Amino acid sequence: MKHSKYKNIVISTQMVEAGVDIDMDIVIRDIAPLDSINQSAGRSNRENRGQYLGEVHIVKVKNNNQYLAKYVYRDDILLQATENVLKEKTIILEEDYKSLSDMYFRELKKNLSNNESNKLKELIYNLEFEDICKKFKLIEEQDKVQLFIEADDEACKVWNKYKEYLKIEDPFTRRDKLDSIKGDFYKYVITVFRNKCKENIEYGIGYVSKYQLSNTYDEEFGYKSKEEECIIF
Repeated sequence: MKHSKYKNIVISTQMVEAGVDIDMDIVIRDIAPLDSINQSAGRSNRENRGQYLGEVHIVKVKNNNQYLAKYVYRDDILLQATENVLKEKTIILEEDYKSLSDMYFRELKKNLSNNESNKLKELIYNLEFEDICKKFKLIEEQDKVQLFIEADDEACKVWNKYKEYLKIEDPFTRRDKLDSIKGDFYKYVITVFRNKCKENIEYGIGYVSKYQLSNTYDEEFGYKSKEEECIIF
């Protein structure tokens, strides 16, 4: 098809973005994250045919009042950032791609940072350990849990306050009380792999009492996993 003397119409999924070696006169594609649009644009005049300028047209396909792009790109932040940088632009020349892409990634950085940070701050503020573990992992494949280590008398007092405050019915009062001990609470929290953890997880966090310390936690080496010879920091 590539060297055919006839004009061809290619209908494709996003697969065509990934370096497919075809050269089209005109590319028409649904709205998408800007980096995906740029990849699709690379199929127009790919072989740099002299003075010919390829054309890329962006449309917004809609069905039953729902934009189809939202079924493919689930993260609204990516689509919104694209729409923000393309807003009020009717013609974009190739020499503008670099500045447009810079704008797009600045927009993404701002929106993602604000969105994720606000979620994380809210979860930390309320000591929602279970949700923190689920939604905010540096390495997705690592299934970890948090443990409170009752290392001394002060830790015992903090844990008792934590359990007491969790029982407060009013959410605003409960949040304020939990926030008042947050600094002291985190001094005694460690993170371990779930499959190495011996303790039950309650309230989204495990608990090691002072009576379990000799078998569970070493002040120099850290948490003792199920395998006696293995130490996890």
